[in-house]
Amino acid sequence: PDPEGETGEYNGFHESAADLVAIISCLHFDSVVDELLENTEGNLYTLNRLNRIAEQSQNEQIRIASNTVTMSQFIDGWRREHVLSQPLTGAIFDTLIDIFHEQLLDRALISPEVEDLADRYEYEPRYQALVQEMFSDAYAGQVPAFKEALIEARDIVGHYLAETWRRLPADYLSYLQVGDTLCGVDQDLSGGEYSGIIIQNFEYREIGRVPLGPQLVKLPLENHMDSSRWMSPSRWEYDTQIQES
Repeated sequence: PDPEGETGEYNGFHESAADLVAIISCLHFDSVVDELLENTEGNLYTLNRLNRIAEQSQNEQIRIASNTVTMSQFIDGWRREHVLSQPLTGAIFDTLIDIFHEQLLDRALISPEVEDLADRYEYEPRYQALVQEMFSDAYAGQVPAFKEALIEARDIVGHYLAETWRRLPADYLSYLQVGDTLCGVDQDLSGGEYSGIIIQNFEYREIGRVPLGPQLVKLPLENHMDSSRWMSPSRWEYDTQIQES
């Protein structure tokens, strides 16, 4: 973006995009998909290789894609773009899983009751044992079909993200624009088949309903937003002028 048009949500979007690329990319490795399904039996809201971002060990990671972070956490302001990215990443990760559930339903691999229960109680720990049991029963003997459904969901969301990013303006970017553009892509590519899912997941994160507060601290020198990997000459000149003044 133009330096004057850079928003806090652009900073969060930038980090979210990196995490989403990692999620979609790793699903192109058969070994990852096979291990993921073997360990979860299709219940992808359990902690697993897909939703644990930047794993540091078997039980530690920097971020979790299947998080419950909403924009209310930032109404008074934000400090780190990595944390700010979580509502957007969560909304799109939920969309990926919901589309996976739709693919399972279309293939008669799960019942509408199982899908409803999984979607309704995805973040309720007390129901996870029941959800896991239902997925385990459905997964038994249907491994290739579950894998096919996950790959289909991967390709849908990957295509949607690529087209959304192509259409987005860099200046004055907001998470709401991301959601609206994603719905526009869905309308163009599928006639709006998944727009209800996208809208629901963005509303759950309070995107477009709760405004982002101000940036509370200057980003540290090691932050990704000022990395030479992407900084344009105009942005470099702008930052140099700010430092000199």
